[in-house]
This record gives sequence, C-alpha cells and structure tokens, in this order.
Amino acid sequence: MTVTRSGLDNHRLEGTHKNGLGNAIRHHKSARLKIDKTIDAFPLEVVSEREMKSFDRRLEKAAEDEERARLAFLGYPVVSLAEVRAKADHVRLLLSEGDELDKIELELLLLSMM
Repeated sequence: MTVTRSGLDNHRLEGTHKNGLGNAIRHHKSARLKIDKTIDAFPLEVVSEREMKSFDRRLEKAAEDEERARLAFLGYPVVSLAEVRAKADHVRLLLSEGDELDKIELELLLLSMM
C-alpha cells in the first residue's frame, strides 16, 4: 500500500479526536473483516463475467475502505502512554498477520506519536 506524501497531513487530521483511538482501531479491524467476508463470499464454481465484475467492485470498495481506516488509525495522534500501547498492539497484530508498513505509513505512525 502506498500513500503519497501530499495526502499525509490530510489523513493525520481526519477523525482525530472525535471518536477516540479505540474507535479508530475497531473501525480498521471491521474494514479488514469486510475484505475477508467479501473474499469468502466468492463462489468456488465458475461465475459469469457480470458476477465477476460485481465481485471486483465489492472487493475494490472494501480495499478502499480498509485503506482509509488504516490511514486514520496510523495517523491518529496519541495523547497518553495507554494509547501508545494500544497503537503498538494493533500494529503488532497487523504485522503478525503478514501486513507490511511502507515508508510513508511508518512515518505517519511515528508522527502520530510525537
């Protein structure tokens, strides 16, 4: 996943203190689950081109939602040690599940902790 540097500040500001870090984490987990559910719903038998296009649209939408939620979580500014721990725990979970952070995402994460 790649984020342009110009979008960095916008993502840091979106939804910061309105709902809390806990909600940002829950929203990201939910968005990740939406991708899994979309993939799991794909039929194993041969599908028509129309069904395939529909599946592609749903999967693309789920991926876009996950990216927005991921960036909101990564850019959420922490204000306490407990929030730093919660953020670190969620990042650890992502990494253990095979996700990676690119350079811009890592920078976004680090900036949120300053």
